[in-house]
Amino acid sequence: MNEFVRSDYEDVYSIKCSNLNSIVDILKVFFSYTPKFVKILMEVRNILVSSLGIKSVRPNKYIVSSKIKAGSSIGLFEIVSLTSNSAVIGIDDSHLNFRIILTTQESVITCKTQVEFNNRLGRMYFFFIKPFHKFIVPSMLKSLKRHLNE
Repeated sequence: MNEFVRSDYEDVYSIKCSNLNSIVDILKVFFSYTPKFVKILMEVRNILVSSLGIKSVRPNKYIVSSKIKAGSSIGLFEIVSLTSNSAVIGIDDSHLNFRIILTTQESVITCKTQVEFNNRLGRMYFFFIKPFHKFIVPSMLKSLKRHLNE
């Protein structure tokens, strides 16, 4: 499990942040301060896909920095790799494989998403998820910036 050689979908969003912490702190904040509307959307998603055999996403209530390392998990996502300025997080499921690549460089945090479809269900699922995804990721980055700059 790593970044994909072939991606069926990719997007990249970036934010400038005056207070860049370690990648571990960035991961902790990124997943700890999920906007409320995103949590609600994820609960609706969990209900809708439960009969399809797709894994459910559960929000993290508390993330301990010392447990953030390659091979560990944040909620449903496995931390695939972790360096001083990047983290690859992902999940492989029956319908699709999904990666989030967070990187830092100077005062910029970049979030790249990669999706690889495994079958028709993956394509159909992402067709309905994609419009929400394009709204969720920028919202999570704004929340990240706000909480890092506190």
